[in-house]
Amino acid sequence: MPSGSNTFHASISSLPRGCAEAAISQAERISAQRRASFQDTPNWAAGVVLSWPVMELFATRARARVAGAQVALQDARRRDLEQALVVRSTRRELFFRVSSASPRTRSPALDAARAAETQARARYQAGLGTALEVADAQRLLAQAELEEVSARIGVRRAMLLLARATGDLTPFVVEARNHTPAGP
Repeated sequence: MPSGSNTFHASISSLPRGCAEAAISQAERISAQRRASFQDTPNWAAGVVLSWPVMELFATRARARVAGAQVALQDARRRDLEQALVVRSTRRELFFRVSSASPRTRSPALDAARAAETQARARYQAGLGTALEVADAQRLLAQAELEEVSARIGVRRAMLLLARATGDLTPFVVEARNHTPAGP
């Protein structure tokens, strides 16, 4: 026993018997309470360690913004390409419609130029017109024929561009074979 305990027992022995027992039982209760309080106190600990590089947060945010901008750029390029393809296809269809309508509107002009040339020649042969009138009528007929051929070439070009835009050249090739004049 520790030395403080001996002095406690020595002082208790000088007390009357009932008081001594009461003091001992009181001391034992205090000692038991101290032991109990130590036993109730947990003797363990738990901990969590978090490690976070603070400067990395800024770099991560910057990388996320760059990735978002790249996605937006690619999306804009895709929309631009789609729009360009739609515009190109629409332009070719319109060119084809105008070109195919053009020969129908130019045919009356060609017919009128032929009639004017025939009439100018007949007037010249009858002695009612001059050679200049015949030459002028022939010039107008040649110009009308040139415009007719140019319109037909425009229709073929429009058909080719439309076939190329759709990705199928077969209708154009078949049409070209059917309208090709026979060789010598």
